[in-house]
Amino acid sequence: MSGRAFAVLVVAFAATAHAWESECRPDPSGASVRDSVTMSRSICAGIADTFCVEGLDAARGAMLGEHALITRLAMRWANVPATLLDDQDVLRYYGDGAMVHGVPSVEPAAAGKMSTRIGPAGLRRRLTIPEFAQVPDVSHSLSDFLAGNEHCPLAFAELHDGTREALDACHTFAKHMGVVNAGHFGDQVKELYRQYHSHALDVARKCKEMSDLFAAARDGGHFASPSMVEAIPACEREAMVLEAVASHFLADAWSTGHMWQRWGSPVQPTTVEAYLRAHMVAAASGIIHGYRAVARGSLFTRANQHDQLCMPGAFPDEAGQSVRFVQPQLRSTSFEGGGDLYALACQALDPDAMPPAAVLPFTPVTDSQPATGLGLESTERPWSFQYKRMMTCLARSARDVYAAGPRHASDGELRLWAVTSAQLDTFIRDSTNDVANISECWGARVTNASMVLGLRLGDAQLTTSLTGRMAMNLLPTAAQQRGDPGFFQTLAGVLPKQNNALRVQLIRFEALATARAARNPEGTDVAELAGTGGLDVLLGSRANRDAVPLVRQGGVGYLERPSRAQWSDEGALQCTTDRDCARAGATDHVVCDRFGHSPADGGFAPRCTNVEAATLRAFHSAELPYYCAADTPERLLKARDACRGKPGSSVECQACAELHLPRLRNACDPGEGFIDYAKHRSACDVLLDGGVSALYARENAVHVPFEPRGNETLAEAAQRTALAVCQSAGAELIQRAHAYGFSGPDAGVSLIGGAWFGSTRTMALCGLLGGEHWVHYRWQSPMDQRPLRVRLSSVMFPAFGFTARTTDFELAVLPACDPSSPQVQRVSGGGAPIVDGGPPAELTLGAVDLPDFCIRVRPLSRTMRSGFVMRVEFDL
Repeated sequence: MSGRAFAVLVVAFAATAHAWESECRPDPSGASVRDSVTMSRSICAGIADTFCVEGLDAARGAMLGEHALITRLAMRWANVPATLLDDQDVLRYYGDGAMVHGVPSVEPAAAGKMSTRIGPAGLRRRLTIPEFAQVPDVSHSLSDFLAGNEHCPLAFAELHDGTREALDACHTFAKHMGVVNAGHFGDQVKELYRQYHSHALDVARKCKEMSDLFAAARDGGHFASPSMVEAIPACEREAMVLEAVASHFLADAWSTGHMWQRWGSPVQPTTVEAYLRAHMVAAASGIIHGYRAVARGSLFTRANQHDQLCMPGAFPDEAGQSVRFVQPQLRSTSFEGGGDLYALACQALDPDAMPPAAVLPFTPVTDSQPATGLGLESTERPWSFQYKRMMTCLARSARDVYAAGPRHASDGELRLWAVTSAQLDTFIRDSTNDVANISECWGARVTNASMVLGLRLGDAQLTTSLTGRMAMNLLPTAAQQRGDPGFFQTLAGVLPKQNNALRVQLIRFEALATARAARNPEGTDVAELAGTGGLDVLLGSRANRDAVPLVRQGGVGYLERPSRAQWSDEGALQCTTDRDCARAGATDHVVCDRFGHSPADGGFAPRCTNVEAATLRAFHSAELPYYCAADTPERLLKARDACRGKPGSSVECQACAELHLPRLRNACDPGEGFIDYAKHRSACDVLLDGGVSALYARENAVHVPFEPRGNETLAEAAQRTALAVCQSAGAELIQRAHAYGFSGPDAGVSLIGGAWFGSTRTMALCGLLGGEHWVHYRWQSPMDQRPLRVRLSSVMFPAFGFTARTTDFELAVLPACDPSSPQVQRVSGGGAPIVDGGPPAELTLGAVDLPDFCIRVRPLSRTMRSGFVMRVEFDL
């Protein structure tokens, strides 16, 4: 994000700024395509167009600014398929249909609360993958954005009352986001990139593992479960979305306006006085970079609008000087550069400038030959050193993530680099390191002379002391607009003291920077805020680099946890608003989630839940390894309760079926007469056996026999069965008969699926939701009368890996398999549950002398949850 902190200086202006400008358009359906040409036209459309209001609205618009364009170009350079990048329905999940301050909620809902479809055929959030590159400019994290900016993940308690004003203030740059945007500058930006890029790689690798396991299962005869089919493209989308967010920070590192250390921390202060100081530090940083976004929106300042620390080429008021930067590996050479609001030539000289200036014509940007405003005076234009290196780093980063995944969008094919070598930095392209460890992609700093240019706001007559007074005089107005009288009174009481301190320190900074620029104009010690004289501290805020360990160790509470192994969709402390979590001190990575699940008691109530729950839920299909364990029987029951009594076409029932499909185990096929575990595993079983879902509990599987009807495929039969499970909650399935068709020992057939030990036959039956289980015996010759003993026990061997639970059941011998036969022999028994490892239940029927009969097992008091073993013994 840019140094938009200067936006606080002129709060009356509606314009906002971003690093590599992030442009949110309020009507997502306004652009039928989101290709490079469309994005470049939007960037060049001018400041008079309509933009989203910060806050709730910004999380519901289309992102068509510089960040999205740069990321799309880089991903296309890396040959990520355009079909993947142009898909406007990346987000496909379920919400609860609630209204939040007059707008539909888009927060991803949990099991049992899914009643509105977000995506095709529902409430659409039209966003392509590259557009997520702009998320850090409108939300505090990806999860914050996916939750629709409907929570405030900051620690400041005043923001947690749940009002529209508080939510918008939490996501408004001039009020709160500017205070914590040090993470978009200096050294912190690399750590934020590293986290999101690492998340993207982790997801991509897990996508590949899932894809390989599912492919092997299908090759082994396993049917292609709908959950298997959907998981891979959904997983690929999630990985690339995370990479798009990472690209924001990598691109920021290459904006000249961000090539300095910028005092401050990404953590919001929790006291009013500390907050005030951080606010003023942000404003002072905006003096150095961030002016143009404010100045170009007013007739009074438009003529002076250019931000010298970002504007490429010579600046007329500064005797032909231009902003330059130095790379750590090339200290002996400085390069011309540019940054925010100058990526395209149409913006380098603004048509709204007063007096009018020459305007460069708009040239549509294409994937292979993008026009650029960077390096206008460079003989290499448009392939300036900065542009080439930035784009190659971004393209290489995107390529690494896409290559680590299944490459589903390109059918597994990976053709590297869609552009010529002349457009690429070949060293970065061919390096074997991860981009986070390629030093050539990091550490660029503007020169001392450029930092002095940045201090002048593009006008030699404006001194730091004057601009400092502008900032300090307007700060009370900004505070008052927050609508917090207590805060304003506190601010008014301490403002004079802080004003004086800020004025003295800014004047000293300008003097030191000017002296160092005169002595060593190509040096970078001013941008590094290094050396003696106190450059590294402003109003108590230290240089950017000092907060890097805080970012690395997960100390930024509004971000997702640095390790995905810590991500969770569970809550603990019950709450009503985000303020409850803040008051209880539970402000670290949590918000008040109205869908809260508790792993401790299985209860469902609003709870302080990890912020990353929104990302896990929004990509539920992709996060199959996590939800194989997290979607417990209690959660599935909630989903069935929401569906019960509703038509199968309802959103509640469709969502419920999607939750059940990954664990739907076709444990018995009536036509086969035996269980082939390897063939009939659920999708979750496949992931567990492959070591991808290590926490999956097999007892959470849904054991329901199913087979195609008519022209159905097996996948369609599974879909229908999952829907039946959700609609009937077992009532219809309990009445269904499951016949296995075993023959007797004299039939002369191969006995697979069971073994005879003398007079004993052992076989496995299906379980969940019960039903009637029939085993057919047909003898070729009459048998002597002999008692029939039946034992039921839980499955004990790993090949099945599930357990049975029932408290009472009925056994019957049915002549000719006719349930109406008067010769039926029945016995009921049980009492003690049949559980894993427990003793078998044993029942003895009378003497049997029948050539053709069935044994029927039927639960009486409770449906069976899982498979079990039945041993049939004929006593001699």
